[in-house]
Amino acid sequence: MCRTMSGDSFVRRKLHTDQGLSIVNFRRVIGMATIDGGALKADLADRVLEIELQPIDESETIGPAELAARIDNAIPKLVGVFYTLVSKVLASLPSIELDKMPRMADFAAVLAVLDQIRGTESLGAYLRHRDHLAGDVLEGDIVGNLVQNFMENRTFP
Repeated sequence: MCRTMSGDSFVRRKLHTDQGLSIVNFRRVIGMATIDGGALKADLADRVLEIELQPIDESETIGPAELAARIDNAIPKLVGVFYTLVSKVLASLPSIELDKMPRMADFAAVLAVLDQIRGTESLGAYLRHRDHLAGDVLEGDIVGNLVQNFMENRTFP
């Protein structure tokens, strides 16, 4: 999953030949649902952008036909807003300078530009969430948990 999000390739011989290679490059966004973020591995946790959804009140529930109509109505507006924002981010990205380069630095730079454009705290929220998720991952790892407990009261000269 990490390689899919960061970009990777499959290199194989062409089918039924001893010559030539078949190369497939890919880089995709993955959507997934989970109850326990601590079940993720640390490398994947750094690439997670969590979106917490709120339950829909029964009084606001709509049928599939109305949902489809609302989506059809919203898509042109959403695509326009998205492309406008992407063009602003791409225009500003070369000028962004981060105080320190965290892991996933290219993503952090995009978030910093979004913060400049929209006046948000996306980068800070991402870094806090990443640190929180790293703690959850450590708690879910038996060996990591044992090492953390062992080192808890140790001091070093």
